[in-house]
Amino acid sequence: MTHTNSELRKQARNYLEGNWGTLALTTLVYYIIAESVPLSGNFFGESGNWFSLWSLLCLPLGWGLSILCLGITRGENPTIGGLFQGYRQFGRIFIAYLWYTVLIVLWTLLLIVPGIIKALSYSMMPFILKDHPEMNGDQAINESMRLMQGHKMKLFLLILSFIGWGLLCLLTFGVGFLLLTPYMTTTTARFYQDLLDEDAARKQALAED
Repeated sequence: MTHTNSELRKQARNYLEGNWGTLALTTLVYYIIAESVPLSGNFFGESGNWFSLWSLLCLPLGWGLSILCLGITRGENPTIGGLFQGYRQFGRIFIAYLWYTVLIVLWTLLLIVPGIIKALSYSMMPFILKDHPEMNGDQAINESMRLMQGHKMKLFLLILSFIGWGLLCLLTFGVGFLLLTPYMTTTTARFYQDLLDEDAARKQALAED
C-alpha cells in the first residue's frame, strides 16, 4: 500500500518522536564540519580550492545522515557516531556521490528542468547504497531510476511541501534547519520504503500470474 505525501510526513514525525534531539544535534555536527573551511588560502592557495576539497571530503557525511534517518524508520536508534559511517567505506561512497554530482551538473548544463528531473530520478541512491552493499554508484543510480519510474512528480510535490517550513527556518537565522533537515530526510526515507513495498508487490503479482 502506497501512502499520500501527507501520510508520509505524518509517519516521519512519528518516527522522529524521541529522536528529534539526537538528530538535531547530529545535523548540527554535520553542518559545523561541512562548513568548517579555513578562511585563508595560506595552505593550498586560494580559499576556493579549500572549499572544493573540503566539500568532497565531506560527501560521506551527507550519506551518513541519510542512513541514520532511514534507520529510524526501521526501528533503529540514531547515534551521532552514525554520521561518520560512510568513512568505513569511503572509496565506494565518495565515488558514488562524485559520479552522482557529475551527472546532475552535466544534465543541468543542458537545461535546468532536465537537471531537476534527473536529480529526482537519482534521489534514492543513498538508501540503495545502504541496502545493496554489493552495488557501486552507477548501479545504485540505475536502480534508483528504475524505482522512481512514475514517481518523480510525487517526490517533487513532496519536496515542495516543505518550502513553507524552509521559509520559517530562515526567520530563525537557520536554526530551524536542524529540525527540518532530519524531518525532510526521514520523510524521503519513508518515500523510499513505499517504493520498495510497491516494487515487491508488483514482483509478487507477476510471479503469481
